[in-house]
Amino acid sequence: MNETRGLWRGRSTANFEETGENGEWVTGLLAYLSHDHLSAQIYDRLLQKCFEVDPLTLGECTGVPAMNDMTIFEGDIVKTEYGSEIVVGVVEYDKYSGAFILNDGVYDYMFGSDITGDECEIIGNIHDNPELLNCR
Repeated sequence: MNETRGLWRGRSTANFEETGENGEWVTGLLAYLSHDHLSAQIYDRLLQKCFEVDPLTLGECTGVPAMNDMTIFEGDIVKTEYGSEIVVGVVEYDKYSGAFILNDGVYDYMFGSDITGDECEIIGNIHDNPELLNCR
């Protein structure tokens, strides 16, 4: 069984009131997402603690392993090769195909058919490193 199935990632809001900065990244099961998408909670993998997370940072796990034993999440910025081209793009969920894609701003590359995870290097994410998208 794929142990990444059903996992989500979000940034904890634990320190927001004190510092104005969001906290650490939390990975686990999505426990709650309000109808208006203004609040969200993630349980840790052992279901021992529930974290309030910024719903704008929520990203679903793709289940696709990347280089260095990392797992790719929605919102990750990934670098890979497609033919002779180097592609840098954002991992997104495409509701029309029902699949995760890599969007480089021009083309959409589907995981599994166009690219595979073992060719992908996670270089950041859209929340911590949006400047990485300027190089595409």
